[in-house]
Amino acid sequence: MLEVSLEGYESFLRDLKTRIGQTQVRAALAVSRELVALYWQLGKDITEAQSRYTWGDKVLERIAVDLKVAFPGVEGFSRTNLYRMRVFYRAYPEIVPQAVGQIPWGHNVVLLEKLKESDQRLWYAHKTFEPESKN
Repeated sequence: MLEVSLEGYESFLRDLKTRIGQTQVRAALAVSRELVALYWQLGKDITEAQSRYTWGDKVLERIAVDLKVAFPGVEGFSRTNLYRMRVFYRAYPEIVPQAVGQIPWGHNVVLLEKLKESDQRLWYAHKTFEPESKN
């Protein structure tokens, strides 16, 4: 390891590391928000197409296969996940509520699978943004 004995270097390096770490977190959160918005839109598109063309649920398998061919190596387009996207859209048909749009997809899936009431799901989604209380 290179020994550097420059005045202020340790503090400078610590600041760089902090900035890089903060940017990585913001980037990951932005990607997560975009994925949630995409999944909501795909759920909407699938729901509307199924209604318009009177497709059954088996079309989800075909969509999953075709998307995997179109986007090899990209995860997230399984039949199960497409079904979850449709459920997600149906749970929030007007627009993705801000809190729900801010939490990761996996958290949304858990809320959808465990809680039937929209108000309950939104309450828990909002709770993810509150600082943890210390006892």
